[in-house]
Amino acid sequence: MIQKNTQIIAITATIFFLLSVLASWMFIREVEQKKGVYASAILLESEMNHRERSLNEITEKLEDTKTERESLKTRILKEEDFIDFLALIEALGDEQGVELTTNSLSESEINNEFDELIMRVNLVGPYDPVMHTIAIFEHMPYQSSINEMSLIQTSDGKWNALFEFRLAKYKPIP
Repeated sequence: MIQKNTQIIAITATIFFLLSVLASWMFIREVEQKKGVYASAILLESEMNHRERSLNEITEKLEDTKTERESLKTRILKEEDFIDFLALIEALGDEQGVELTTNSLSESEINNEFDELIMRVNLVGPYDPVMHTIAIFEHMPYQSSINEMSLIQTSDGKWNALFEFRLAKYKPIP
């Protein structure tokens, strides 16, 4: 027969064992639940680190290209400078000794930030001043191009140049 003390120890050990198994099971269950949260936290931290690195790279690029962007701003005509530009064109013709006429003006949208001003320009005068004026148009310090140019000599010995002048223009943000 088993003694009473041995029975108490056996029952206590069994209860302790069952409580240990229950505690272990609860601990393992809690770890499994937290494992998903921990994995999500690691993934979130990884994404945040990636975004921070990307932001730093973009900020560095922004700083590296600052002077180039400032230079580009001077090469794009702004809305408020348009009238001054037309006055410059008219003065250019007078200064070169040619008759400069702007036949038409129109705009074409390039994108949300830029429009393209399209001017049909007619020059009449001696050959050298007409060619020099065209060269000035070609080398203007703006984003521009000359398209569809025709150059003919008239019966009175003057030269007539007709061309399309395209000029990028910055749109103000509303």
